[in-house]
Amino acid sequence: MVLSARFEAPGAFVVALWGSTGLDTSERLDAVFGEAVASGFPVIVDLAGLVFCDAHLLGHLLAVRLKRKLILVGPLSDQLQRRFAVTGIARVLEVQPGLTAALAHLSR
Repeated sequence: MVLSARFEAPGAFVVALWGSTGLDTSERLDAVFGEAVASGFPVIVDLAGLVFCDAHLLGHLLAVRLKRKLILVGPLSDQLQRRFAVTGIARVLEVQPGLTAALAHLSR
């Protein structure tokens, strides 16, 4: 499942994901991450409810990071932690413990 929202103060585009990502979510992910980048706001991706992610999502996270400030929200599932560690993504992506912390981090 994918849900998106825009917060005006501080300006942020928030994407919340839960369940798992795969072929059945790829079109929705393409659309929501395209909208997030086009918004011009920093992007916050809440992964706390996500139990499995595929390579398609990892590609989106890296692509967004090249164009906008990107903050992830955890806690991350064991599967996501392993995938991030194995791929090396954990070294380049910032993870905050909750949405409130991520929004506060933007205000600094």
